[in-house]
Amino acid sequence: MKIIKGSFRFAGNDGWRTKEGSYANCFPFFIHRESHENLWSLSHMATGYNVKKCMALKDAKALARYLQAFPLFLVPTLETFTKQLEIHKQKHPRKHAEMLHKITGR
Repeated sequence: MKIIKGSFRFAGNDGWRTKEGSYANCFPFFIHRESHENLWSLSHMATGYNVKKCMALKDAKALARYLQAFPLFLVPTLETFTKQLEIHKQKHPRKHAEMLHKITGR
């Protein structure tokens, strides 16, 4: 995965925003940071929403690779993601808890 300097888009509370900085695509996620930041964030490409912030690059890459195994992230909208997340929680509670532990550290 190659780090690219340039513009990237992500979603916030006020909709889609474009920022300048560095990013890497790791489908269905992207790893990014603004030009003035030292730590990296992992966001979902389709929805633009943040998965986790303030990580070292190697940790962001490892988390992205780990989460790629979960098909629930292969959704086009926030609504479908929310539905898939609930289905995953009900059908695979152990894997769901493991995934959340990996993301939150709790």
